[in-house]
Formats: sequence, C-alpha cells, structure tokens
Amino acid sequence: APDAPEAVEEDAPATVDALAASVPPVAVELEERVRARLDALSKPRGSLGRIEELAVRLATMQGREFPVAERRAALVFAGDHGVCEEGVSAYRPGVTARLCYNMVAGGGVVNALARRQGVDVRVVDVGVDHDFGAATGLVHAKVARGTRSLARHDAMTRAQAEQALLAGMDAVRLLGPCDVL
Repeated sequence: APDAPEAVEEDAPATVDALAASVPPVAVELEERVRARLDALSKPRGSLGRIEELAVRLATMQGREFPVAERRAALVFAGDHGVCEEGVSAYRPGVTARLCYNMVAGGGVVNALARRQGVDVRVVDVGVDHDFGAATGLVHAKVARGTRSLARHDAMTRAQAEQALLAGMDAVRLLGPCDVL
C-alpha cells in the first residue's frame, strides 16, 4: 500500500462540485437490458432479491451488461469522531490508531474477510487523533485529528468535509484500475 498520496493526474477534479459533475449519469437503456436479462433467467422474477439489484447496480456502474469483479480492493477510511465525547461509543480514545496499525499488519477482521476473497485492503488516515509519523502501509491523508462533537458543534467545517471527500477520491485513484471497490 502506498505511504502517501502521489500526484494525481492533472485532470482530477479539484473541487467536490467538479467531482460530482464528473460522475456520468446511469445509462437507463443498459439498466433496462440488464434487468430484462435477469428476468429472462430460469427462475422466478426477482427471486434473488438484493443480489439481482446488486448485479444491476454493478453492471450500470461499470457500463457493461455483464459485470466483472476480477480487480477488487477495499479502502478503510479511518477517523476519530468527536461525538464519542458524549459517551455513545464502547471504545475509548486511542483505539482507532491501534485498529489502523492492526489492519495495516493484516490482523483486522476486514483483512480476514478480504484475504478469503483475494481483496487488497488499504487503510486511509483521514482523521485519526494520532500522529502516524513515517508509518508505512497506510495512506496519509489526514484532514484533522478527529472531528468535534456533533452534539455541540458542527463536526467538521465545510472545507474539512470537502477535503475529506477529495482525499477519498485520491485514494481511489491511487488504486489504479479496479472493478469492485
């Protein structure tokens, strides 16, 4: 896993508005073709429930009637949440950093599940209240050392929220080509 975000391509959206505008609309005709193909299979219509909806969504996101899932990855975005000051979490401060180190070492539950499916896991620090320094194996994209308590303040400023979204975009771009994230 990369240690720090590298320079992204020059055509990367620089704002959240530009990022949102860059997302293509769903191809309705493709969605209809995929649904028709699923409905024509030897099974009662809709009998696979949410799996059918997932197949339709994956096909339309990939822009192909028969979706693929060869290149898979999982991104875990980590941050501490100020609302924990209100006693709403079972975890004490400092646990997030330990979880990050554990996941980077391959010892998290997400790692076990991902390993079974051959999925690469990357941890992205966007807001952990910990200085990871030169720690390797995680993507350093810290916006702030945690958020504020949303019970008393806005958890983040708009600028922080936008910075976090763009950090997410950069983390996805660093993965390179991916069929399923």
